[in-house]
This record gives sequence, structure tokens and C-alpha cells, in this order.
Amino acid sequence: MATLTWHARDADDVLAALGSTAEGLSSDEAARRLAQHGPNRLPPPQRAARLRILLDQLKSVVVLLLIAATAVSLLLGDTAEAAAIAITLSTLAAYRWALEAAPDRATSIAFMALALAQIGHLGNARSAGAVVARERILANRYAIAAVALSVALQAAAAVVEPLARLLAVAALTAGDWVMVVGFASIPALAGQALKLVSARR
Repeated sequence: MATLTWHARDADDVLAALGSTAEGLSSDEAARRLAQHGPNRLPPPQRAARLRILLDQLKSVVVLLLIAATAVSLLLGDTAEAAAIAITLSTLAAYRWALEAAPDRATSIAFMALALAQIGHLGNARSAGAVVARERILANRYAIAAVALSVALQAAAAVVEPLARLLAVAALTAGDWVMVVGFASIPALAGQALKLVSARR
């Protein structure tokens, strides 16, 4: 039957070839075929391993160009620029990861990761040195207030229902937030680590 051109045959011929009628199968025949062939259902798609998801992104020319741009920025000593490019890379990684883990919320997860990564980039952009030391982190009260307000507004876009509906942001689970914070932290942490290494040379 797999070689038959079903679309080119008369309806009666198709029904006869399938052993059915225009009224459908009898209950007994339907039960027999269900027992013989199983339910008429496609098998669930296999999810790719998380590491494979990340490695597959290296097949993208855009991702490779961004990685190259990050490397050039590092060679030129511009860690802030390298971290800024890393924001794009981490956002793409978050989106690709979320497509497998939570496809219905992938866009919202990437949106949150991008926004929080940009907020976290403040520490890389505002100073030539690392700001992870306690006295440096607390040195600028206005920057701290701006970060706190920005994070609160960003979180409100997902948890305040009218605002989430207006911005078309899906409600995120606790696991989604872990994913968002994890990917969003990569550029900030990488930038600060590079600054610390540079300062010790």
C-alpha cells in the first residue's frame, strides 16, 4: 500500500484497499486494528541533550562571527566590548536551550536573559577594573538603585499579569528563572573575571 498513489485513486478504491467503508470501521474491527497496529499516534520527538544543544550553535555562521568578534576584542584588551558581544551570545544560547526545554516560553526566556544581561553588564562598562570587591560594588549608590529598579521592572513584565499580557510575555516557572539568571550572568561574570586576571598581570 505504501507505493499506491492514493491521491489519484477514487474514494471507493481507497476504501476497498484499506478494508473500510464510507461509514467507517465497526467497533469490533476498530478494536482489532488497534490491538494489531497500536494507536494512530506519532511517537514523541526525542529531546536533544543539553550539551548537544549548545554545541550545535557552533554550526551557525552568526554565532561563529560573534565568537570571533569577542576574541578580537579580548586581544585588543577591550573586555567591556567583549562582554557586550557575549550578551548576544548568551541570549542566543538561552533561546536555543529554551526551545528544547520550554518551547512555548522560549521567546520570553530569551527576552528576560537579554535584559538582565544588559543590566549585569553595568559592572563591566562603568569601570576599567573589576567591581566585584565589596567596597567597589557599594561605592555608587545611584548605580545600585538603578540596577535594583531595572531588575524590578524587568521582573514585573513577567509576573504582573496586565503588564505581561501587554508585552506578550509568558509566565515563567522557577526553572525558567534559573535558566534566565544563569545565562544572563555569563557576560557579567566573564567580564569581571577577565578584569581580575588583567589586573594581576
